Amino acid sequence: MIFLLLLVFFCFMLHKMCDERGISPWSYLTGFVAGFVLILFLTSAAIVYLYGQNVLNDPDLQKKIIFFTPVALVCDLLLFLFMRRKISKVGVYHDDDDDSNMPPPPSNEKKDLSYFR
Repeated sequence: MIFLLLLVFFCFMLHKMCDERGISPWSYLTGFVAGFVLILFLTSAAIVYLYGQNVLNDPDLQKKIIFFTPVALVCDLLLFLFMRRKISKVGVYHDDDDDSNMPPPPSNEKKDLSYFR
């Protein structure tokens, strides 16, 4: 349950950071969720590798996997920090309508157009 809450919270934070910077969050969120699931899969594979295939039938399962939970949490936190740093390196883009890109207003004095004759 803690992993699901962390996934939702971290995705919310990454989405918020991307919105503040004005970039699309979908590539970052997809990479983060894929990495999160990969970490959980690798942790599960390590548990099965170390304790055998019948580890799920063992009544003392919680005692055996208590070591792997903090390792997976730290790896997920490091993945979040990596994605956060990657987003923070991207420049800030705003879609505001600035008048700084507008040409200067025309002047009232007449121009010399004698070279067109």
